Amino acid sequence: MGDIAVPIVNNLLLMKEFILKGLRLLASRKAAAVISGVVLAVTLTYRATRRRNRLRERFSGPSRLSSPQFLPLLGYVPRSLDQFFTALEMYAETYGDIYCIKFMGMQVLVVSSPELVRQVLKERPNAYVRAFNKHNVIPIPGLLTMEGEIWKRNRRLCSPAFNEKNSDRDGATHIASDSKTDSPVGVPRFVPRMRLPPMTRNKFPWNLNPRIKNFYSSLEKLNKMWDEVTRERRAEREAGGEERFDLLDKLLHLTDEELKGNLTIFLAAGFETTAMTIAWCFYYLSLYPDVQAKARAEVDNLGHDPEDGEDLSKLPFVQPPGFFLLHECISKTTLAGEEIPPGTMVATLLHKAMICKEEGGTEFKPDRWILPNGEGIDTVRLRSHFAFGGGPRECPGKHLAIREGMMVVATILRHFDGIKANSDISKVHGRTRFVQAVEGLELKMNPRSV
Repeated sequence: MGDIAVPIVNNLLLMKEFILKGLRLLASRKAAAVISGVVLAVTLTYRATRRRNRLRERFSGPSRLSSPQFLPLLGYVPRSLDQFFTALEMYAETYGDIYCIKFMGMQVLVVSSPELVRQVLKERPNAYVRAFNKHNVIPIPGLLTMEGEIWKRNRRLCSPAFNEKNSDRDGATHIASDSKTDSPVGVPRFVPRMRLPPMTRNKFPWNLNPRIKNFYSSLEKLNKMWDEVTRERRAEREAGGEERFDLLDKLLHLTDEELKGNLTIFLAAGFETTAMTIAWCFYYLSLYPDVQAKARAEVDNLGHDPEDGEDLSKLPFVQPPGFFLLHECISKTTLAGEEIPPGTMVATLLHKAMICKEEGGTEFKPDRWILPNGEGIDTVRLRSHFAFGGGPRECPGKHLAIREGMMVVATILRHFDGIKANSDISKVHGRTRFVQAVEGLELKMNPRSV
């Protein structure tokens, strides 16, 4: 037994020594890993700090000394989105067309001149990406959130859906009948309700009104609705049904996820943005009765409610012209003659660029969009406007939105006159949501016999 016990004990001692050596080795490697991690973190922090400091050295901008809302480490912390956008435009007045600001812990280059904004938008596919959805925070795979080759594919497949030559004729009739009321009109609530039915009948093959309340607030339920109508349409096509020239038919080539994502984005973007543009249009028409009368006279000369693109082309004065986009630089580029390294956040102040002195300032002067001979729209000026963005990523629904907005405004002008504020016009203000919404505007108008 003694002879057997000795090797067992020796083996146990060797095993113990092996385990201890292994633990010491692991401890040393763990320490090395920790040290390496610390060194790497310090190096990255140093490089990021150097890059930020270089930006601050090359571009001036506000700092903690200029406002109590600049906090240590975080920088500028606004109380609201409205205050944030207003502050950025005010700082542009002080620091120029391009400046650097620390916002919520990150350094951001802010550009506001038309030339610089246009440069960033044109370089968008190659040099910049939209920072807000870089890591797919928004779970909606659509044109707004996509990048690279998948965006190019979706843009190519979606574009035909916005090339409609005629708007829904029923839209004008619906607008007029839905507007006949002797009560004051709360524009922020009325215009979206008025806009949705024509838009959904025009771009979608079914009437969404009964379902909006139940499904619009829930993405999951909305996706189920898209699944249902897509199955119905594909079954219709397989049964030999005729091809329809609407948005859904044009998007059937997409994957299911891409189809649902784009339908959701088009519904939200096409509804809210156009409705608020129309609301602001009526705000200015109520402020300038002479402009309102001139636009109405043009519609009266048409002799009927606008029904198609040919009618709308006869209303140059009614045609509308065409805030802020955040981009991340992904490759070396330049701005204002200075090199911009990858990883730099660049904000473009679209609103500021549109109201600069070179663009006519803040004066309300619709005639600036008319050709000198008065026979049409200055298309060169229109194309250079930033109301729909710019560059390759310009809004694909630009022309459709303009056409639908014109139809609503022209129809209201033909069926009503004396459009004016029924509330304190000085209290009307904008509120930043998905778009700059008009708040506090209530109008009254008189029905006309047409």
